[in-house]
Amino acid sequence: MQILGGVTLGHKEKAILIEVEGQKLVIGVTPQTVTLLHTLSSPTPTHPKDSEG
Repeated sequence: MQILGGVTLGHKEKAILIEVEGQKLVIGVTPQTVTLLHTLSSPTPTHPKDSEG
């Protein structure tokens, strides 16, 4: 498990982005509980356009 980032939402509340086994999760953390807020889907790989020239 790795913490990728987070933001403080209140005095003791935070939203944290974590990665667990390749899955990215947004969780809400308070002194009383930890709640799964969202599971991020894997981004679609983009291929750079071939340069013409």
